[in-house]
Amino acid sequence: MHKKTHRLESRLELFFLKEGDVYVAYCPSLNLATQGDSMEEADKAFDEALQIFLEEVMESHTLDKVLQECGWKKVASRWMPPVVVSQTSKKFAFPA
Repeated sequence: MHKKTHRLESRLELFFLKEGDVYVAYCPSLNLATQGDSMEEADKAFDEALQIFLEEVMESHTLDKVLQECGWKKVASRWMPPVVVSQTSKKFAFPA
């Protein structure tokens, strides 16, 4: 008997931030972040965390719920992540 497998393919936006000596890899469409001593380490840690995340949601049968909570939309039978349409920076001042 063949085990039925599901395949979800999508392109994820991944941002890298530097916080002191640490690099952070952050994926807003899954609200998932990792860190490392270099961008390469943060990226590798992200790949590992993403694999664990996917295994957990598949095992607990919560993939649909988690994706919906992260802003994904199901179009036909395919999940579509939120799309980054712009990125900007704003100047602001902290109150004294």
